[in-house]
Amino acid sequence: MILDKWDVFQDVHDLGEQLKIYQGKVRQNDYSHLMSPWRRIDRLTYLQKLFSDTPYHGRDLRQFNAAPWWYRTFFSLEPVPGARYRLHFEAVDYYCTVWVNGVECGRHEGYQEGFALDVTHALQSGSNLVCVKVWSPWDTEIEPGGADKRFFSVKRGMVKGTYEHADGFIQRDVNPVGIVGTVTLESRRENWLEHVRVKAEGDRVCAQVTLGVQGREDILEMQVRDRDGRLCARLEQRADAAGLACVIDHPKLWTTWDRGEAFLYTVSLRLRSADGTVLDTRRTRVGFSRLRLERTPDRTEAFLNGERIFLRGTSYFPDVYVCDLPPERLRRDLLLVRQAGFNAVRVHVHVEKDAFYDLCDELGLLVFQDTDFSWNHPTSPDWIRRGISLFEKVVQRLQSHPCLGCWILLNEPDKWKTSVVTNAGCSLSEIIARPDSISRAIGERLVQAVKRLDPGRAYIRASYNEDDPESGDSHNYLGSLRGQDTHYTQIAGTTEKLNTEFGMDAPGCPQALSTEKAVFDALRPVAARWEEIQFYQYKLLKYYIEHYRRQKHRPCGGYFQFMFIDLCPQSFYGVLDYWCIPKPGWRALEESNQPLAVMAAPPLPDSGKCALVIANDTKMPYSGIVRWSFLENGEPVCCGGQTAAVEADGLTVLQDVITPPVCTRQTRLCLTFSSEEGTLLAQNSYAGPFVELPHIPGHPAEIDSELGERLFRQVADPMG
Repeated sequence: MILDKWDVFQDVHDLGEQLKIYQGKVRQNDYSHLMSPWRRIDRLTYLQKLFSDTPYHGRDLRQFNAAPWWYRTFFSLEPVPGARYRLHFEAVDYYCTVWVNGVECGRHEGYQEGFALDVTHALQSGSNLVCVKVWSPWDTEIEPGGADKRFFSVKRGMVKGTYEHADGFIQRDVNPVGIVGTVTLESRRENWLEHVRVKAEGDRVCAQVTLGVQGREDILEMQVRDRDGRLCARLEQRADAAGLACVIDHPKLWTTWDRGEAFLYTVSLRLRSADGTVLDTRRTRVGFSRLRLERTPDRTEAFLNGERIFLRGTSYFPDVYVCDLPPERLRRDLLLVRQAGFNAVRVHVHVEKDAFYDLCDELGLLVFQDTDFSWNHPTSPDWIRRGISLFEKVVQRLQSHPCLGCWILLNEPDKWKTSVVTNAGCSLSEIIARPDSISRAIGERLVQAVKRLDPGRAYIRASYNEDDPESGDSHNYLGSLRGQDTHYTQIAGTTEKLNTEFGMDAPGCPQALSTEKAVFDALRPVAARWEEIQFYQYKLLKYYIEHYRRQKHRPCGGYFQFMFIDLCPQSFYGVLDYWCIPKPGWRALEESNQPLAVMAAPPLPDSGKCALVIANDTKMPYSGIVRWSFLENGEPVCCGGQTAAVEADGLTVLQDVITPPVCTRQTRLCLTFSSEEGTLLAQNSYAGPFVELPHIPGHPAEIDSELGERLFRQVADPMG
C-alpha cells in the first residue's frame, strides 16, 4: 500500500511532542500561535521545493530549518492475524521520528538511504494515523577564533555533504529537509528476505541474508546467470545459514567501457517454505572487478583487474536535492559522461541514490566515492561513533557494485586556503586554534572501517594530500581559484601523480540563466565578457588535460576534472550548465579527453618546434598517419603529415615534427590520426594554438553569500 495523501506543518516553537501531536487529538486552531496550520501536499519531496519559488538561494530558505516539520497521513486497514507490517521510507532528510496511532515505532538519521520500521504492534482495525517529525537543523558551533572563516571552521553536525558549504559551492541558506519519494506499508504473512547483500569476490558470488523471521525450516536458493541468461551456478540450503557462496568457473571480469566490457552477472535469490511455496525473491547484478592503487613518493597509479589504467575522471554532484532526481536524469548525465570521454566519476562529498551505481555498473564507469566527511566536524567520541556507524551503512550498501573502485574517506580535511585570492595554503590549525586533526580523529577510524568491511578495496584517506602514502593525490587550481596572479600555464614543467580536482567556474547559457533573475543580475556587470569567461574555461581545461596526458604514467596516473554539471542555477565549474546545455568547455573534452587522443605540445623555446603526441588508453594498438593543418581565415597556411603508431595503453611522442607559423587567436590548428585505410581514429582542434589567454580580469572575486555564487568583478576598460 502506497501512502500518498500527506499533510504537513512547521512546528515553529518545537512543541509538537510536548503537545502530543502524534496522538492526533490536538486541535491546531487552539494552538495557532505556536504552529502553522496543516497543509496538503501533492507529493513527497524536499520542503524547499514544495514551498519556495527559489529553492537554491536566498535568506528565506533559512526558515525551513529553523524548526521541525510534522507530517501526517491516514489510511484504512484490517490487519491480518499473523501478518507482519512494515513502513518503508525511500528517503528522509535528515532526522526523523515515526509514530503510528500514537505509538513511537522508530527513529532514523540520514538523507539518502531507505529504511523500514516494523509497525505491526501499533496498527489497529479501521482508520490508522502515521505521524512523522522531520528536522535538519543548522550548525551553530564553530572553532574558537574561526568566525571569519565560518564555512571552514563550523563543526558540521550532520553526516551530510549536501548542505551549507557557503564557499560558492552550496549556498549558505540551503539545507534540504523533508520526506522524499514513496512511503509504503508492506505486509508479510510468511517469512521474507529482510536484508540482502550480494557481492563478487575472487571466483565466487557471495550472499549474506537476514530473514524477517528466524528459526524456520525454509530453503534459500541462489542462481547466477550470465548476460545471455546461461546458468553459471546454483545453490540451495537452509535459509537460516549465515550465507551462501557460489563458485563461477573462469568468471568474466568487469572493466571500464573504453577498455572492454562492463560484464555483469544476474543473481536471483528465492526463499521457499518446506512445501515449496515461494515466499520472497530478490534479483541483483554483480560483477568481478578490483581496483588497486599503487603509491610511491613518485607515482600514484591505478590497476584495474591487475592491469594499469589511466584515469580520465570528472566530479559529479548533479543537484543539491539529490534524492529528487529520476533515474532517467541520471542515465542522461552518465551517458554524457561517457560521450565526453571519461572512464571514471568522483561522487563529490555526498552519496548518490542506488540507481546511480546501478547505471555506472551497466555503463562501465569507475566510481571514486567520497564520504560526507568534509572540512570540519565535531571530534567527540560520541559524535565520531555515530558518524562512523552511518558510514559503515554506506559501505555495506555499495560494496557489491563492481563500479566502486575507490573510497575517498576525507576531502581536504587539513589543508585550506586562507583566501581564494591570495593562494595562501595553510593547515586548519593555522586559521583556528584546535588541538586535534580531522585526519587523525576521523580519518583513521574510516580507514579501519573500510579495511574491516570492504577489505581489498582501494581508498584515499585524505584527498589533497599528495605526500601521504595512503592518499597520494593533488588538487590544482592555478589559473582559476588560486588567485588573479596565477595562470594555468604555470603547470608547465610541473608533475603531479594523480590530480583529483582542477577546473574553472564559468557561467552557462545566458538565456537559461536569465530565468533566475537574481543570479543573472549578479552576472550582469560582466555581460559583455560572458563569452570571454567561457572561452577561458575551455582553454584552461584543454591545457590541463593535455598536460596530464602527455605525462601519462610519467608520472601522472590520471585526473578528475571539477566538475561535470552545475548542481544549481548559478555560475559554477560544470562543463554543462544546470539545464544540461554545454558550455564551450565541453569542446575541450570532445577534443582532448577521448580514449585515443592526438595532441600538439607547445613549441620548445630553443627550437621553436613542437611535438605531436598520441595518447592511447585502450587495449588496442593503432597505426596510421597523423596530419596537421594550420588555418588563417579558414585557409590552410601550413600542412603536413607523418606515419605513426601507438601501442595498447601507450604514449607516442613525435619530437620536433611541426614548425608552427606565427599564430594569433584567429589561427586554427587541426589534427587528425587516421588508419592507413583512411578510417578516422582521433582528431583535435586548437583555437588560437599556443596563444594562451591571460587570467580573466576580476576573477576570482568575492562570494555573494545570498546566491552562493563566486562573482566576477567588473574591470574598468583601460582605454576608457
